Amino acid sequence: MTVLRCGHCKALAPTWEKLAEQIHKKYKTVVIAKLDATANDTGDDVKGFPTLYFYPAGKNKMRRRIAYNGGRELEALLDFVEDNAESIEEDREEKDEL
Repeated sequence: MTVLRCGHCKALAPTWEKLAEQIHKKYKTVVIAKLDATANDTGDDVKGFPTLYFYPAGKNKMRRRIAYNGGRELEALLDFVEDNAESIEEDREEKDEL
């Protein structure tokens, strides 16, 4: 979640775009999105910006958000998204086997 006038949000924007490009190439079902917190009522208790969450896809999984508290470098963000995307894929594969 971002705020348009936030300096930290503006600084993260180019890295966020690179993250989106790289993740889209590898995971077609993962969406890297921006949400303007001033224009949207999220219901989340946000204390600072940018605030980064990973929301697993699927019914009722939106409630299971995973907060990101790591570095703002591309590699750190890639690791976080890939770790969570792969764990979701593993869960999906296990359910398919049942």
